[in-house]
Amino acid sequence: MTKSSSENHDSIVTRKFSSAFMMAIPFYLGWRIWWANRMPIMDCDEVYNYWEPLHFLQYKVGFQTWEYAPLFALRTYAYLLPMHFLQKAMVKFMSTSLSNMLVNHAVTTAKLASFVGMRSFLAGMMGSAEIMFLSALSYEPPFAASLFIEGPILSPTSSVIVGILLLTSAGMAHASGALLPSSSIMMWWLWAASAYLYGWVRMFCALAVVATLTSGWPFGVVVFMPMGVDILYRHCGPTMKSRCWLLFQVALWTIAVQGAVMYIDFNQYGKWTSPTLNIFQYNAQGGGDELYGTESFSYYVKNLLLNFNYIPLIAVIGFWPLSLYRRYTQKPFSVTLVVLVSSLYLWLTIVGKRPHKEERFLFPIYPTLCVAAVVVVEDLWRTMWLKTGEKEEKEKHAKKILRFFFRRYGWILLFLPSCVISYSRIWALHFYYTAPTRIYAELNLLPSNQDIFVCTCGEWYRFPSSYYLPSNFQLKFLKSSFSGQLPKPFTVEGSKGGTNFNGENQWEPDRITLTSVDDCDFVVDLRSTSNSDSSCIPSSATSSWESKKTSKFLNADKTPFLHRVLYLPLIGKQVYDEYTLLRKVNG
Repeated sequence: MTKSSSENHDSIVTRKFSSAFMMAIPFYLGWRIWWANRMPIMDCDEVYNYWEPLHFLQYKVGFQTWEYAPLFALRTYAYLLPMHFLQKAMVKFMSTSLSNMLVNHAVTTAKLASFVGMRSFLAGMMGSAEIMFLSALSYEPPFAASLFIEGPILSPTSSVIVGILLLTSAGMAHASGALLPSSSIMMWWLWAASAYLYGWVRMFCALAVVATLTSGWPFGVVVFMPMGVDILYRHCGPTMKSRCWLLFQVALWTIAVQGAVMYIDFNQYGKWTSPTLNIFQYNAQGGGDELYGTESFSYYVKNLLLNFNYIPLIAVIGFWPLSLYRRYTQKPFSVTLVVLVSSLYLWLTIVGKRPHKEERFLFPIYPTLCVAAVVVVEDLWRTMWLKTGEKEEKEKHAKKILRFFFRRYGWILLFLPSCVISYSRIWALHFYYTAPTRIYAELNLLPSNQDIFVCTCGEWYRFPSSYYLPSNFQLKFLKSSFSGQLPKPFTVEGSKGGTNFNGENQWEPDRITLTSVDDCDFVVDLRSTSNSDSSCIPSSATSSWESKKTSKFLNADKTPFLHRVLYLPLIGKQVYDEYTLLRKVNG
């Protein structure tokens, strides 16, 4: 093909991909919302530190953790208050019939429907941010913006492949609907990165400030820093005056936003405090978060491989050496692309050094992983298949066209196995670990006019939130082998009150308010198929309890590695336990 015909072909493909991309937006958002509601809640921190305080704001009932005690004040209500107002609207407008279409259990109450609506909203916002980011990746900036943005950093084809990798990722499936600061930071980063690529400098700065100060997770500022530094030094030009003016504006926005955040927290904690500063000091002093477990860096490697399979290996190992090689050969990547991806390495360096590790800490780098992997594979593929001679001139026209398409787009096929593996992982999470939501949803089908105690012992950390409890049902903790600090119900004062909390994760005996399982009306527990006894109920009292509902829950210890990681319906060797709702006979 001649150069002119190749350029004409690129133009046609660009237009077709742009049209297809616009048509795919409803599917993209629908996919995000659908799977967000069919993923298990992966982290008890999401439930007890975010869904429970949100439930308290709405219904004046919920569990309080030590982070929300006025003595510590590590969590900001500025993160939850907008959700609270949205929750009120969800209660009125989110129907149970629509909710039943989105989840794998019955939704019979407006409260539970609002919970489904909130997860749908979070996933929809994440999907919208992803779509804007994908569009910005292939955006051709006008002259004014192109003074510091060198043009589209990816072709429309590559942007679509990034979108497909994000869409089929198991990590994105459960992160998109999560009410967690790390998930929100990822969403804000997608919006801010889009503003950066579009050349909207002040919009970027405003988004970065709001994300850092309102999420209650100030460490997230790290992923915004490379773009911020690039804007400061390239967009503002060489004059110190223009840089100082931009910094002055950012300082004003910071003061305004932080002032609003502190006012909100003053109303909730009853004193002037800054949870943003408190949590930063708590983590900076060292030792605090280590009380909740420590892991080596291999923990992050395993989680990245689970959520993205071989994509992180390509991205992390391949991008930086390839970038250095291209610079050495006088064909460097655009500065904009390098700046965008550098947050990946910066974030891994910082969180990798922390002894305490959580899967959710990796959420902010998920988009850059996919961008870096696509850049590496496409660049290496085209370099390997670069035309070096004119011998193809003698080939038949059809064969030349086939070779052209293979050289230009064959690299896309290398991502197909990743998408299939990721999709299998999504199904595995859905089938193997969503039993707790199905069991607790069953409680809403049990009418009762009196106060009901639902008890659990070792399974307290899989409680999906008070949104699953009818108004007259209360969750009670029974003694188990867990020796750390359990949450306790909020008092009527909210975070202005709350005693008997400690910052050392030490056992507090007042969390166990029932002296015997006989005081419970229902018990939720995980029972082994080889031993049907409940760990909450003494063997001498089993005759007083009957199974109301059971649901399969994967026994990860007894299931072979591959069969617990992926959903393999035809050749699966999964071993299941039973997640069970037990009812006291004649209770």
